[in-house]
Amino acid sequence: MPDASEQEYVEYLGARLPMLHRLAYSLCGNSDQADDLVQEAAARRPSSWPTPSGAAG
Repeated sequence: MPDASEQEYVEYLGARLPMLHRLAYSLCGNSDQADDLVQEAAARRPSSWPTPSGAAG
């Protein structure tokens, strides 16, 4: 079960995924690459968001 801060990050990111995908697509011009960029950015969350329990990084 995710803690409150992890849930906040998931909600924050989830609300912005369409915008992030559009931005990534405008940068690379390829939908699959845009998905990869968004996924990479999501995995590199800001240090102000705590690390999810059980995850390294």
